[in-house]
Amino acid sequence: MSVMERWLEHLHGLAPFQEGARLLQERQAPSVEGINTAAKAHWAAASARDFSCTLIVTPTEDAARALFDDLYTLRPERVFWFPASEVWTQGGDAESAALRVLALDAVRKGEGGVVVGSAQAVFQRTASRMDTVELRAGETREFHGLLGLLTEMGYDRVTTVERPGQLAVRGGILDLFPSTLEQPVRIDFFGDEVESIRIFDVETQRSVEKCDSVEILPAREEGVSGSSPTLLDLLPDNALLLLDEPNAIHGHFTEFLADFHERRVRREQEAEEEDDIIHLDPVPPADTYAPWENMIAALGRVRHSYLQQFPRAIPWEKSAVAVETHAKTPERFSGRIPDFAKELMRRANIPTADFEVF
Repeated sequence: MSVMERWLEHLHGLAPFQEGARLLQERQAPSVEGINTAAKAHWAAASARDFSCTLIVTPTEDAARALFDDLYTLRPERVFWFPASEVWTQGGDAESAALRVLALDAVRKGEGGVVVGSAQAVFQRTASRMDTVELRAGETREFHGLLGLLTEMGYDRVTTVERPGQLAVRGGILDLFPSTLEQPVRIDFFGDEVESIRIFDVETQRSVEKCDSVEILPAREEGVSGSSPTLLDLLPDNALLLLDEPNAIHGHFTEFLADFHERRVRREQEAEEEDDIIHLDPVPPADTYAPWENMIAALGRVRHSYLQQFPRAIPWEKSAVAVETHAKTPERFSGRIPDFAKELMRRANIPTADFEVF
């Protein structure tokens, strides 16, 4: 067991965590008060151990990214960032699309993953289902049929694969950059037989690792409409929903949604006045984002908790129970990982001899 795992186990056994866990099991809503920014990731990571998946909602994109970075330090193999996608320009960002697909897959699998997203991201409508493809070395797969399927899954055909969401074909060789991997894969076909699967380096184009199989998720969300669900709708019943500064979430999203609709009106007016509208980006649908009631419905369905640095009433919550913490600003270690690990061990009363840092 690594130092981080032992530290989370220690935190999970502390009185405030146990009180919060008890309240969650009783279908009450713990409002964790007095918890500073640095401690929120630790609380979330320890709390997530009891649930099939955990969604943490923050007021802004910057706050989501910062919390994701902190959580990634604690449990890198199970943390996913769900960024808001661009709706005002065509195409969007391929890397953001891949991150969203990965997070959606984590929620659907329910294997203890922790997903972090801003209010803007979690209220944005997404795909109701995702088709996946698994390829195994030695199996038979009709080559041209596979290419057609990958195109339907949103992969763009290019000359050379450089980023997620792209594929390239040279004879019987398929280069593919799925969102599930940090590097692309090269799939060699002999006719319709998958001869080999290898991870390769984008810059050198050289193979770095051989694989027995590869799971391929869609390159982006497809088929999204006004009736499509949000990430909140996709949470399983045994999930945990954490709201980081709930009143700020409500305030930021209310303001964002008003600005979105005002911008839509201006863009529609510009489109009517512009003769050559072919050069204008499309106007996103009015129902691109679900209303606040979508959050209320999710809170009524899954176990949930609130994280607040300063105690504040939560207008929509009738069953909130305060859980006090005494988190303090930690010492800065400035990259001194061994010293940081030893401090964690000391606080958790774990012998520092013969420990594993990672």
